[in-house]
Amino acid sequence: MQGIVLPSEVGELLLLKRILHAVEGSKEESQREHICHSWCTIQGKICSLIIDEGNSANVVSIHLVDKLELPTVPHPRPYSLQWLEKDNEGHMTRQVLITYTISNIRDEVLCDVLPMDACLILLG
Repeated sequence: MQGIVLPSEVGELLLLKRILHAVEGSKEESQREHICHSWCTIQGKICSLIIDEGNSANVVSIHLVDKLELPTVPHPRPYSLQWLEKDNEGHMTRQVLITYTISNIRDEVLCDVLPMDACLILLG
């Protein structure tokens, strides 16, 4: 995905806060090549988006769902997701159908709803 430049999105920016601290560790260089950070538009609001080829789930921030008052449905197979700390666990109990645009491309994706700070949408 290197070398691809997308036109900037135009509109009101929907962003809770930017928290993304990276600590150099033993990550393989190839892992970084498969992550793309971009912006998309949902209901006229600009939202941060991460596309991760190594991820198998599509996840949306609970903040985005609440802020845009998006209708959710119960998750057909609820599950828990363990973060870095034992007490920081997320429960996937809802899903939402997100319609988004990037440049002139419009798409829909069914996402699990979870609290997260890195971005508003994480696509696998």
